[in-house]
Amino acid sequence: MNYTVLVRIDEQDPFDLSAFDEDERCVQIVAVGTDEQIVRRAAHPRGKTVYVVAKGNAHENLLNGLKAVTQENTIVCRNRQTDRASIDRLLEALSQYPAIDGGACRAFDTRLLMFCLQSAMEKHEKFENYGDVVALYDTPMQPISG
Repeated sequence: MNYTVLVRIDEQDPFDLSAFDEDERCVQIVAVGTDEQIVRRAAHPRGKTVYVVAKGNAHENLLNGLKAVTQENTIVCRNRQTDRASIDRLLEALSQYPAIDGGACRAFDTRLLMFCLQSAMEKHEKFENYGDVVALYDTPMQPISG
């Protein structure tokens, strides 16, 4: 199962993306950050990485990051260290249900996530993250352990 990983650039706590770089199922890494953060990374490009500039409000940044995703499955990471076993568990669970909460990372069917996000923005719903968005449309996050 191929996927895209979506991360937010954080200078104080940088991601270790090596698990995604080494995973042949990870077709794309979408990194959302400010102009300055992206320019600093342009000096050392990564083959799978697409950079998206965070310019609007939080909701617009969520949408813009998601618009860059090319795969039917998306992993959204908050944890700075992710290993292959965690990725395997997320993808296995995602093959059974479209919204998975793995704790440090979450996995989604990209089409569901895009539909829910666009609908929530059109209706001016309140949400903080992608998990909140799918829950607004009767798809609660399915937790997994590990």
